[in-house]
Amino acid sequence: MSEPPDDETAARGTAPWRWLLVIVPVVILLATTAKLISGWSLHWPDTPPEPPAPIAEREAPAIEDVFARLPKMPPSAPAPSEPADAFDAANVVALLTSADLESGAQYMRMCMICHSAEKDAAHRVGPNLWNVVGRPVADDPDFRYSQALRNKGGAWTYEELAAFLNNPRVHTPGTSMAFRGIAEEQKLANVIAYLRTLADSPIALPE
Repeated sequence: MSEPPDDETAARGTAPWRWLLVIVPVVILLATTAKLISGWSLHWPDTPPEPPAPIAEREAPAIEDVFARLPKMPPSAPAPSEPADAFDAANVVALLTSADLESGAQYMRMCMICHSAEKDAAHRVGPNLWNVVGRPVADDPDFRYSQALRNKGGAWTYEELAAFLNNPRVHTPGTSMAFRGIAEEQKLANVIAYLRTLADSPIALPE
């Protein structure tokens, strides 16, 4: 009767089978991984893809269509067939003898916004109008007149006052006076006749 193998002999006899248990799964894992990698191979295109077609440019509208869409402006007033009558200072001077002083004084209230009119009163935005009728143009050294008035020269005669107060910027281009003027001849005569009274010795009315 034989003796049973000892532990060392038993271990040597079973060692190869233990390696198989390790090697087989490893081989299976490597084979599976190789198969997956072969399925993931990248396929680069031989030629680059064509760029997308550009967006078609919008057709510009015709210039006639642009003007057609603009809002319609109302027609301008027709030009007068004949030019307006030119201002004549002589017509105003002829109305001085029959002028309405009270009406002139009422109109002068608007002028007091920029002017004073009392004797020896201080200047405002515009010069003091006391004794202005017949006075030399731009003669008061205490007031800073515009260069246009300083270059004007002469005196404030009835004719000069009528022309200046009718349209200051036409009579004296470059004047700093913002007043637009008095178009109505009778109203202008009323104002000048009242200005005449603002003096110690008003000058004579024209005959």
